[in-house]
Amino acid sequence: MEKILLYKIIIFGIIGMSILFSIIKSVRNSDIDYIISPIIDTIASILTFVLILLKYENINNILLYCIKNILGDLYLNNGIIKIIGIIILFIIIKFIIKFTISIIQSTIFSGGKKVINESKTLLIIFSVIFGIVRACIFILILFVPIIMFNSIQNNPYKINIFNDFSAYNKVEEIIDKNKSKIVNNGLIKDIASNRIIYYNGVTLDEGVKSNNAINEKAKKIVSSSNSDREKAKKLYSWIGSNITYDYDKARRVLNSENVKNSGAICAYEERNGICFDYACLYVAMARATNFKVRLVTGEAYNGENYISHAWNEVYLSDENKWIKIDPTFYNAGDYFDSKNFSDIHINDNIAGEW
Repeated sequence: MEKILLYKIIIFGIIGMSILFSIIKSVRNSDIDYIISPIIDTIASILTFVLILLKYENINNILLYCIKNILGDLYLNNGIIKIIGIIILFIIIKFIIKFTISIIQSTIFSGGKKVINESKTLLIIFSVIFGIVRACIFILILFVPIIMFNSIQNNPYKINIFNDFSAYNKVEEIIDKNKSKIVNNGLIKDIASNRIIYYNGVTLDEGVKSNNAINEKAKKIVSSSNSDREKAKKLYSWIGSNITYDYDKARRVLNSENVKNSGAICAYEERNGICFDYACLYVAMARATNFKVRLVTGEAYNGENYISHAWNEVYLSDENKWIKIDPTFYNAGDYFDSKNFSDIHINDNIAGEW
């Protein structure tokens, strides 16, 4: 009851303050444009963000095409260039939307704006209306960082004030469905929860899904082991030595081409895959042998530059600690709890834990 009362106080407080400021400013300036202009700017920003979010794949392909033809292949995977391109595109789209809304607004209010400005009563009425609109926009924008903050893994300080507010739940549902996407070599991440959502159409949960063949094989691999470290290393070694890296698949993923099969079952049955497949298979086998395990994403040095990558962390209960392993790099050296692991793995984020 206290939580419901608190969110109502906050929401109505924001609306009340917005109305009050709108009335004060409009009366002082005697001009309705003083109220409308910032609202149009905010609406344009929101519409631009939503448009880029929903059409990200198309926009990403256009950016890659422009980068390739203007700057060359060398800059295709340059994250900074892509970010600059998206920012420029955001500014252009926002300008077009804002310009369009402004024309519509001017047309609607043409002839009536002067009447509103000259009548204090009408000015106050419209100030109240636009004050409510501005407050609602602010509240919706406020929900986004709260949802992102609450989605941080292992976050003990969640903000649950608005959980019983239907508008908040709707925004959370929209974010959950559409996701704010960052695409790195096929890994589509959710900015809000910092988790992989899709890998070329395969969800994280689908990717780590196991079957009886994988489970029985994992149990057989560790059957003669005496410690968690030995079990974990045998799984790492088996995957690293039995799964072949698929360079053609890596190329297709890099070029944003659709790849039908990804994940643990695919890697086990076809005996090949790329980093995501290796990491998913380790998760599946580790879970089958009662380990706590994580799938981690970040960047790794491939001998020439840092690229998007996925690896694992596994919990050794008898040693009471998490260790880092990279089954994809098995043939390149010892990357099972090695001292130099962090030398070539950076920007690691836990995508999922089981």
